[in-house]
Amino acid sequence: VVEWVEANGHPVPTIRDITTPLARRYLYHLSERGLRPRSRLRYWLPIRSLFRMLVEHGALGESPLENIALPKKDPAERLLVTDAELLQVPE
Repeated sequence: VVEWVEANGHPVPTIRDITTPLARRYLYHLSERGLRPRSRLRYWLPIRSLFRMLVEHGALGESPLENIALPKKDPAERLLVTDAELLQVPE
């Protein structure tokens, strides 16, 4: 995350440098990398939790990430085995 923020105009980013538009651009960046919604959430949720904690402890007045819509989880891929494949498994 820090590397991306630095590459997008904030050479030494602080928590206060993270704005809603910047956070939204980071989420779009994850999407452009071809990550599935489930994977994007894995990157996003810890960051959102950090900002919530900062608000709870009074370090920030409000989180810039709260009003950003998250991607809907895609269903997990389930590979099915056919009866013929099952018969080929050695006992």
